[in-house]
Amino acid sequence: MVPAGTVTAGAYLRAAESYFTAAQICASADQKKYGNAQLLYPIFFLFAQSTELVFKAWLINRGKSPRHLRDIGHDLKKLYVESWNAGLRVDGADVLLEYADGETSLHDDGEDFITEKQRLQKFSRRRLELEYCRHLRILAPLHQSPYILRYPQTGFFSTPNIRVIEIYLTRLLNLVWPPVMSRARPK
Repeated sequence: MVPAGTVTAGAYLRAAESYFTAAQICASADQKKYGNAQLLYPIFFLFAQSTELVFKAWLINRGKSPRHLRDIGHDLKKLYVESWNAGLRVDGADVLLEYADGETSLHDDGEDFITEKQRLQKFSRRRLELEYCRHLRILAPLHQSPYILRYPQTGFFSTPNIRVIEIYLTRLLNLVWPPVMSRARPK
C-alpha cells in the first residue's frame, strides 16, 4: 500500500483521464447546445490540465522527482520537452491527418477548392509536425498564466483547435497508460 500523500504516476494519470473525460463532455455539450464557442475556457483549461498531468505521470514513471515537477510547475512547453527527452513521442503528422479525416471545411488553393485532408497531404511530414506543435504552443501559455483561462480578460488571444488537442491527448493517454498502469487503457 502506498502511504497517503505520496505522489504516484498512476494517481497523476487517473486524474489526467478524469480531466480529459470532463473536457470531452464539455466539448460535446458545447457543440450540442450552443454550436461551439460558449464553453471554450473550461474546455481548454480541462484539456491543458490533463496534458500537464499526463506529462507528469510519464516523467514520474521515468524517475523524475515530484520536487522536480513542482519546480517546472504548469509549464507545458518544459513538460513537453522533458517528456520528449524521456522517450514520449506522439506523431503530430498522424494527429493532424486523423483530424482532417473528420473535417469537412474547404480551402481555396488558388485553382480549386480542396478538403482539409487534401490540403494537409500536400505538406511534408516535417511541416505537419510543426503545424501540429503550433496547437501545443498556443495552449501552453494559456495554461501557464494563472489568469487567462481561469479569469477571462478583455482582448484577443489565439486558441488551438479543440479536435486536434483531443486526438493528441487520446494518443498520449494510450501511450502512457500501459507503462504506468501495467495494462492497456480502458475504452
